[in-house]
Formats: sequence, structure tokens, C-alpha cells
Amino acid sequence: MATTTDDIPEMDYAEHERTFRGFTVLTEIGVAHVLCIVATISIWGVKGSGGWALFAFVLTLIATVVGAFSPALAWRPLAAVLVLLLLILALL
Repeated sequence: MATTTDDIPEMDYAEHERTFRGFTVLTEIGVAHVLCIVATISIWGVKGSGGWALFAFVLTLIATVVGAFSPALAWRPLAAVLVLLLLILALL
């Protein structure tokens, strides 16, 4: 049985672009989140500072939620947190 092109819908390019943009934003946020978690673990493991690690973890979660619910910001809040965590790691 042969199919005709009448049965195949046209591709919805606007929806495709919206889905791809959502995927890339989520990927950027995910990568930045993992980097912040790695910095948090290093603060806890290398420096042995549990209080700072807890502060870093909560700050990472807050920045992730802000970035996820504000696509215009995306990974930028997490980048600021990562810089702060690297400073904490260097100064402890």
C-alpha cells in the first residue's frame, strides 16, 4: 500500500524552533548546575567545610529555579553562583 503526500502533515517550523530553544536552554542550565554541584562537593570534600557547602547547595538550587523559570536569564544566575563558589573554594 503506497502512501500519498496528502496523509503527511506539513512540518510546524515554529513549534520545532520553540522545542529546540527549550531543549538548548535546559541543556545550558543543566551543565551550569552540574558545574556548581561539583564546586559544592569540592568545597565540602577538599576544604571540609560543611556549612559553606550547604550554603552553596541552597544557592545553587535557588539559581537553578530562577534560571529555569526565566528563560531570558537561563544559565546566567548559575554562572554568578559558580564564580562565587570558586572564590569560596580559593579563599577557604
